[in-house]
Amino acid sequence: ILRATPGSKFVYPLLAALFIACLADRRRKDRPLGYFIPAAACVLLLMLDHYFHWQYLNMTLWSINALALFVPLLSKRKICLHLFQLIWIPGMMYTFCLHLSSNQKFFAVCSASIVATLGSAMMVAVYMLELVEAADRNFVRRCLCGLLCVIVGFQLFSEADLRWRKVFWEDGVETQTVLLSEGIQAGLLVSEEKADLYGTALRNLEAMRPYAGKKLLYLSRNTWYYLVHDCEIAAYSAWLSGVDANTVDRLEAYYAINPDKMPDAVFADAEHRETAVLLCERLGFRSRDVEGGVILEK
Repeated sequence: ILRATPGSKFVYPLLAALFIACLADRRRKDRPLGYFIPAAACVLLLMLDHYFHWQYLNMTLWSINALALFVPLLSKRKICLHLFQLIWIPGMMYTFCLHLSSNQKFFAVCSASIVATLGSAMMVAVYMLELVEAADRNFVRRCLCGLLCVIVGFQLFSEADLRWRKVFWEDGVETQTVLLSEGIQAGLLVSEEKADLYGTALRNLEAMRPYAGKKLLYLSRNTWYYLVHDCEIAAYSAWLSGVDANTVDRLEAYYAINPDKMPDAVFADAEHRETAVLLCERLGFRSRDVEGGVILEK
């Protein structure tokens, strides 16, 4: 979290210092603007940093959760405390647990944080309504309404903008110009590069058609191979977490525990030929070269 963006290492210490000061102040509810406005400014900087640095949809879900931390300390309404206890805390526990189960670091954290984000958005909105109602001057009310509009508006804008413009692992929507007409991805618009790769892969996988309905293992980073021909997945996961010597060790251990999952045939992309040869030796299979790869058979 602290290393998610270049500005994170500067913003979080400010938020932490502000939070500690707020926590130590027994009269904090009598002067809430002194804490909430600076915290909102810091969080807006964080939101901008995540949006411009990553240009990744899920990254924009995280920042508002930091602002929600101040609401239970400053609000006089029990609904804010209830939202914090029933949504924010469980959401953060879920986020932490998902992080422990993943090697994707902040990508996993920000994606899972949407649970807490829902509670955070409600808490911030409810609390700012409380501040507006308590304000004794129209100018302060207008400023608070403007701040709420900026926070919520930028949250919605960043989500909508990145959803509209960006495609994960691609340059953008404008590059998705080729309509796929065959195979399991027929009907999708993709880039020319991905269309060529997809077409080549489909032709290569024709060599596996005789093994349809059997237990198959694909030594590839393309998890969709298993959907091309009806088959049983003979692996611990369609995503092998890389294809190398470590993968062979994991597969060998997996088959030792689950001998019934031993594959009837294996297809390896040409780039993974060395790994296929190693697996062939370990399993006692025989190999033959085909277009675009290697097939291992019992």
